[in-house]
Amino acid sequence: MSCLYLRNLPRRPGSRSNYIRVLLKHINEKNHYAVDYRLPLPRHELIGNGVAEPLDADNGIVDISVSKSFKMTSQCFVTFVDEEHASIFKARGLKIHGREIDMQWAKKNSLMGLALKSPEIMQSALASRRRRLNKEQLLLRRRQRRLRSKLRAKGLSKEEIAAATTKSSLRILPKRENRKSDSTSKLSNKVVSAENPPNKILLVQNLPQDVTLPQIEPLFAGDGLVEIRLVAVRHVAFVEYDSQQHATAKRNQLTVSYNWNGHTISIGYAK
Repeated sequence: MSCLYLRNLPRRPGSRSNYIRVLLKHINEKNHYAVDYRLPLPRHELIGNGVAEPLDADNGIVDISVSKSFKMTSQCFVTFVDEEHASIFKARGLKIHGREIDMQWAKKNSLMGLALKSPEIMQSALASRRRRLNKEQLLLRRRQRRLRSKLRAKGLSKEEIAAATTKSSLRILPKRENRKSDSTSKLSNKVVSAENPPNKILLVQNLPQDVTLPQIEPLFAGDGLVEIRLVAVRHVAFVEYDSQQHATAKRNQLTVSYNWNGHTISIGYAK
């Protein structure tokens, strides 16, 4: 086990990136990600396919996972390169603003921890998650078949039955999708439009279907950039700056409709 569960932490900033940097500063005041906010945090998108770049080499920290739930804003999971580094860190303890942080071994290793230990184990864990998802989809299809049978017995038309089953599926399916995009739930659930009042968060719409975060980052890089949150399933991204002035400057530079690699994207303010 190379993952620790930390709780009773100070409530974190809204930005995941800022929270990680603040925590790293309390752990190691010389940490280069904490000292220089312009340095991008390692993303580890290809875990298990290469050497993981550490967040803090002195303590062997490779990843800090923060919960997306508001109820867990004072908790996080810290993954180390190995159990030895995790044990040393746990034994040493951590104080923030005079408060002793409660540290426990996580009940399960993180995906990053599994990838560092064995890529095969990580793939097995991912396969287990996919099977669980497939089981939920199978359960949904069974419920829809039963519903269609009941509606046919009541004499409803094919169109009415199709509408009813679609409505039923929408009440069941979003639970997992909401967890998947929860990192942007506070932003993505808001009404968004290019006509929204100016603020420090830009809304980028009509992105290409297969766009990735590394492709977007150079376009919006510049003074005051805090974080970019890509919601791939909705083809939108939320670009957060440290001030309205920096956000407006970038929007004015790119204009409302920007031709990006032959694709016109819309740039406005999130509400």
